[in-house]
Amino acid sequence: MQAKAQLQNLIRHINEYWLTDASFVVLLVTLIFTVFFLPVLIEFGQMDVFFVNLVFLFLFFTGIWSSTNTFLMVLTSLLFVAQLVLRLLRFSSLPVEFYLAERVVGLANMMVFIFLNIRLLFRNDEINLYRVIGAINVYLLLAVLGAFAFEIVNLLLGDSIQDFTNANAPKQPKANTR
Repeated sequence: MQAKAQLQNLIRHINEYWLTDASFVVLLVTLIFTVFFLPVLIEFGQMDVFFVNLVFLFLFFTGIWSSTNTFLMVLTSLLFVAQLVLRLLRFSSLPVEFYLAERVVGLANMMVFIFLNIRLLFRNDEINLYRVIGAINVYLLLAVLGAFAFEIVNLLLGDSIQDFTNANAPKQPKANTR
């Protein structure tokens, strides 16, 4: 009984923190790392795939605590669990690929997370530094949402997006090799 009360107390404290303006700073640091530094580290092979997945799972996990509305907490919890299961399946030995489903769930999760952050941002008429940081967070979350959407389009259309830019380029005349 004591452990249950401690767990409930911990959950209450986590929820209370993510509903405060101070949580916007932690989210901002995470988003700046995710949007600006993570892609560079991935490109140069300095970042392990496991760590990249942890960063995104952290973002989705914080969404669970960003509301007091039971429906939204259940929705974000279900989306988080679905995201976690799909990411674990990606690293399993199953011959089936769930990458598209993982990205679609990630897109839905990101849309709900943006909605929650907009609700937190406009919960009252107070304007302070934290609210400005919250607005920047929403902007960066929209960037991540756009990246997820672009990746889904790329998965559905294949390499046609990359070839589209080359297809519209003017043709260079071939040099005469005679």
